[in-house]
Amino acid sequence: MTTIFPEVPSKPLPTIEQMLTELVAVNSISSTESSLDRSNAGVIDLLAGWLRAAGAEVTVHEVISTPRKLNLIARIGQGDGGLVFSGHTDTVPYDGQRWATDPFVLTEQSGRLHGLGATDMKGFIAVAVTVLARHRHHPLKKPLWLVATCDEESTMSGARWLQETGLLKADYVVIGEPTDLVPVRAHKGHLAHRLCAHGHSGHSSDPAAGRNAIDGVHAAMSELMAWRKQLQQDHRDDSFAVPYPTLNFGRIAGGDAVNRICPDAELDFDLRPLPDMALPALYTALHQQIRSAQEHSAATLELQELWPGTPAFSTPASATLVSTAQELTGSAAVCVNYGTEAPYFRALGAEVIVLGPGRIDRAHQPNEYVTRDELARCEVLLNEMVQRLCL
Repeated sequence: MTTIFPEVPSKPLPTIEQMLTELVAVNSISSTESSLDRSNAGVIDLLAGWLRAAGAEVTVHEVISTPRKLNLIARIGQGDGGLVFSGHTDTVPYDGQRWATDPFVLTEQSGRLHGLGATDMKGFIAVAVTVLARHRHHPLKKPLWLVATCDEESTMSGARWLQETGLLKADYVVIGEPTDLVPVRAHKGHLAHRLCAHGHSGHSSDPAAGRNAIDGVHAAMSELMAWRKQLQQDHRDDSFAVPYPTLNFGRIAGGDAVNRICPDAELDFDLRPLPDMALPALYTALHQQIRSAQEHSAATLELQELWPGTPAFSTPASATLVSTAQELTGSAAVCVNYGTEAPYFRALGAEVIVLGPGRIDRAHQPNEYVTRDELARCEVLLNEMVQRLCL
């Protein structure tokens, strides 16, 4: 379902800080746990209102019906191409006991604006709205877009929807994740899986009386560790701080008594591939490792994908957007180990960078914050990018 908002006469917008206050007040947590998952409609409604007031063309698209998850696409100027500022509207869950302030009340302390999503990434969205509004009456040669997505923190459903529909046809995309305003031109991908081992219980005094699921997990871990070593030998990119693919065992569970053969066990693990590692080939190889482990296990091994994998992304260092961002920021573009929505925009043919206010080490943390100075510097930078790429 798509909702189209017509243009309305321009009127003054709230300040960036006022917008951020309202955005933070909306609970837009996304999670694969249904008890925590919330709609992002409240955030989209705020953005649609502000952008319409600024005279932008606004469309809102339903990506998921329950709970209602929405994408927003706004544009000033005409035609395809141009520059996109993109941000996700959801946040991660939080532990209120570890917060010194109310996560949903933007609270200023010594120039720091604390609130859930302040740096990841509602602050950037507020800045982008302001910049788009400022250029409403300028003679743009290329359109300026603002895209707001859902579920980046969980399933990437908003970005996947953009890729699948192909509605957005832009030349350049800036994704405003917190990078301390240092351009990021590449990052690793992410695959997350659960291995379930199913055996049969019995008394530990007689191993033949059962099938030990923990032994099955051990067989799988041995195969995966050997595969991890091979991947790291075959793939390396020194542009990254961790220059090889990583495979991490994040959770293991099973068994209930020391004298009982374990009937069921689970292993959760993730893989972060480099840009030269295609997801289809990785999935094929991963399933081969589990089939090989099954040959050495009496327990039955079942591989489950926790959520759809995200590919790695890379924009060439020679790309126009990368060189423009480097010149305007005075910082060389870097490659990072975490993931974003960038590969889905890249798949649409755009040059893409990740660039936004705040620092990534504040994201997903108690007392998350962005500073007024960071927001101000981001506003200047985005205005300069519009001057270079749209005017």
